[in-house]
Amino acid sequence: MHLDNAFFAATSDTSVDASDILFSHHLVSAAVKSQHPTGRIIHAFKAKRIPFSDSDTLTKPSEILAAIPGLHIVHDFISEEEEARLLDGMEQHPWISLSERQVQHHGFVFDYDSNHIDFSKDPGQLPAWCQFLVQRMDDTLRDLMLQYPHDFDYRGFNQLTLNRYPPGSGISPHVDTHTRFDSPITSVSLLSPVQMEFRTLYYSDPTSPATNTIPQLQPTHKTLHVQLPPRSICFMAGASRFGWEHGIRARKADVVNCTRVERVLRVSLTFRGDTNS
Repeated sequence: MHLDNAFFAATSDTSVDASDILFSHHLVSAAVKSQHPTGRIIHAFKAKRIPFSDSDTLTKPSEILAAIPGLHIVHDFISEEEEARLLDGMEQHPWISLSERQVQHHGFVFDYDSNHIDFSKDPGQLPAWCQFLVQRMDDTLRDLMLQYPHDFDYRGFNQLTLNRYPPGSGISPHVDTHTRFDSPITSVSLLSPVQMEFRTLYYSDPTSPATNTIPQLQPTHKTLHVQLPPRSICFMAGASRFGWEHGIRARKADVVNCTRVERVLRVSLTFRGDTNS
């Protein structure tokens, strides 16, 4: 249907207001009352297109870093051949099946019964098949720490979580525990692009009335969408690490700047460092 001239109508038998009609955030509506031949009042809602903003999903690393401080993304961090090596390597180990995805843990192990990581056990070494990636991440982080010294508290990685997401699955918004893991939390995406949602824990509106010069905290969150291509790496450091939640909506496709992008099987490698290491 061509939405430039779309009408949505309801009779006065159901008390309908413009706010009851759900439109895309790129549409606005106007309510018009008219008299139906039967004598009933018709509430017609005409949807009109308004211009898109420059981007409804952040895709460029420079734009992402400007919008979400501390979120450093590098495209094509690994090659297709290296991606295949990683996928082959992880198949040497058993997967744990959860409700919507499969996981593996290396180094410190996550206990799903207690919802905590058991730090009392020696984590051992991360698998040999990912050591080339660990070394490349280490080199990259050394450079980033020189440019952004306040974002990072990096002392090496000793925990790796693998997630295998079938199309349509996701993960709830969360912040990795502050007390035991350093900055950054680092994630490498394989096989499929995905839109990751970042949401502030607290959103302070500087235009709201202030009490004792402290801005009033609003009950809403600031939410931004970031596109993660396959073979990209995401370093969550600084504010993006501690002040924003991150999650993935459970759906089979994302809309990225007016384009539908289908999801396929996606595998992520999330590296963390224990603060006591």
